[in-house]
Amino acid sequence: MARRATSHRVHRLTIALDGTNPPVWRRVEVPSVTRLDELHTVIQAVMGWNDEHLHTFEFGGRRYSGHADDHPGFGPPDRDERAARVGDVLRRPGSQGTYGYDFGDDWRHTITVEDVGEAATDTVYPRFLDGHGGCPPEDCGGAEGYEHLRHLRDHPDEIQDGSHGEAEEQRAWVGLLAPDDLEVGEIGEALRAAVGALPLDEPADAAARAAPARPVTLPPADELARTALDAPLLRGAVRLARWIAPSRKLTGTGVPRPADARAAVEELDLWPVVSEEEAAERAEALRHSRTARDLLDFLLPWEAAVELGLVEVRATTARPTGAVHGLEADPERVLDLWTDLFEAVIEGPPAPGGYRRSGIDGSDALPPTLRSLYEAPDGTEFPIGELAGALVPREDGVSLFPAPDAERWEELMTEILYAAVHELAGIGAVRLTDRTPPPLAALYRPGHTRSRVPDQAEEEAAHPDGVIDCSVALTPLGRFGTRELLLGWGVPAPLSGSLATAGADELLDALAALPREYHTAEVTPWAANRTADEAVREIAEAAAAPTGHGAARRALGAMVLNSLGERTAPALRALLGSDRRTMVGLAASALLSSDALSREEGRRMFSEHGPWMVIDTVAGPMELGEYQVSTLFALNEEADGGSIGRMVLETADDLWRVDHPQTVPALETLGRLHPDRRVAKVARRAAHKARSRG
Repeated sequence: MARRATSHRVHRLTIALDGTNPPVWRRVEVPSVTRLDELHTVIQAVMGWNDEHLHTFEFGGRRYSGHADDHPGFGPPDRDERAARVGDVLRRPGSQGTYGYDFGDDWRHTITVEDVGEAATDTVYPRFLDGHGGCPPEDCGGAEGYEHLRHLRDHPDEIQDGSHGEAEEQRAWVGLLAPDDLEVGEIGEALRAAVGALPLDEPADAAARAAPARPVTLPPADELARTALDAPLLRGAVRLARWIAPSRKLTGTGVPRPADARAAVEELDLWPVVSEEEAAERAEALRHSRTARDLLDFLLPWEAAVELGLVEVRATTARPTGAVHGLEADPERVLDLWTDLFEAVIEGPPAPGGYRRSGIDGSDALPPTLRSLYEAPDGTEFPIGELAGALVPREDGVSLFPAPDAERWEELMTEILYAAVHELAGIGAVRLTDRTPPPLAALYRPGHTRSRVPDQAEEEAAHPDGVIDCSVALTPLGRFGTRELLLGWGVPAPLSGSLATAGADELLDALAALPREYHTAEVTPWAANRTADEAVREIAEAAAAPTGHGAARRALGAMVLNSLGERTAPALRALLGSDRRTMVGLAASALLSSDALSREEGRRMFSEHGPWMVIDTVAGPMELGEYQVSTLFALNEEADGGSIGRMVLETADDLWRVDHPQTVPALETLGRLHPDRRVAKVARRAAHKARSRG
């Protein structure tokens, strides 16, 4: 599903218990990054439930629960509530969902977003704001039983033996009713005891665990906005919003009258015709349409205009909102509207019952597919079959399915992707080269697939010998949308060359998150904005800290300075005279890996600075965890111990004397993790001496 960046954002929610009159409801504020399993705990606390029964959430036709793995084998499985955040499933004010509790009594709570805004300073979230109505007793018979108990509380003279049980039992149930006037302080304390304080950000290591995306280039915002306004669906929505001015009458089903819908389709070119056959079909549909809902060419942009807030619907009248005024002059607003359409396609309409009981739909298939398209060079076209094949579950590169099942799964993914990329093409996110026979392709056009993917009989009837055959490429607009999607997930997604004016600290930290093959594209424009002396000075200052990120920055800084060639050599030689050991070590490391030193000069410099460089080389990845150290050693593993191993062996007698804050931890790590036994033994001996000296 699409995930927006939601750090430091707060959702204000109302939670109303369905079927109660007067209504039982609560108002709370929760961080937008709150997981649904955490929201479950919040609801239990503020409502007053005892968490004695199963529960589910439902948003946009999709169910989430804490028992998603206990799938009974029919219908689509629930999604894992731990993997979805409030900001993912409730995107804007007015969005709604359902929380179900106790499948016997069937308590259903409607969750509505009142507002989404920035978190207040010095405020602990979640927080309870307001509400009314006591929580029903557990197992009291659902909304009907609860209302009966409230009636008996107000009319005790009606308590008597009967169909609702013995009078004494009914009095006991009535005695369990909580007062309708709430003690706000008590509920707040119960919430704090149940949940504590929820963070306003994703977990600190979420972005660190995410593999960074390749750096990409994007057109300027105004160019992207012009492209977005020219995409069929948004263009149609904007044209419709202006076309209905000053207002239009609506039918009882909330859409314009058939004559208006026919006129709009004909006058506004709402969806481009791609074949004579489609033109004939549309003309026939226009002539025979009895309601605007029969005209998909009209209905899709109409629904988009309403959903995007471009059209305001009041009873039997629709009018354009102020959102359409001056739209072309506001690229940011245009891109916000387009992003809403993009996210709606990513989330996708769920296939009722799961497509052929697979439980899979576009919201599962599109995110990994878009990531694949994003990682490819700009404009690269992928056959849809290749994209679908990548979605077949595999372990260690081997399909988890037998060959026939894997083939059928790939066919299923092809059908789902084909329907989804048609919708993406309608908003300008992808470019299709479609060789699918038109009768078959028509079954997958937007609108036809809003409720389901065509079944096999329909496909064969449309074109008995036809197969889905198309190629897909991401457009610049699609690249923009996918990047927003990745950033919302916490995936580092840099723009190529965006670091040209960044400080050296920002540059080095960004390089740490990027694969090595992308470094040159970032370093070159950064260095072009500086003289060699400035580059050396800035990197030295950014990497001067003895501990923390300093060691990791020095390792990257030395590589950056070395990549700039001999022009940095004079400034690096001057830096050798610094009174800050870390700067001297950085300069020595950069010079030793360059061609600026003679062989004799290199030997002297290594003899003087080599032991310190060994410790600092290991200290850098140590800041990121032992896994990074093991990876570093594995990359240097050779028959003679690799470059690090050779440095250790050559400096063995001096390692324990190194004046570095990480000397002992670095040597101990070398002794435990280095794959060469000789190197590990030397490091352990040096660590023992260093500890003894300390």
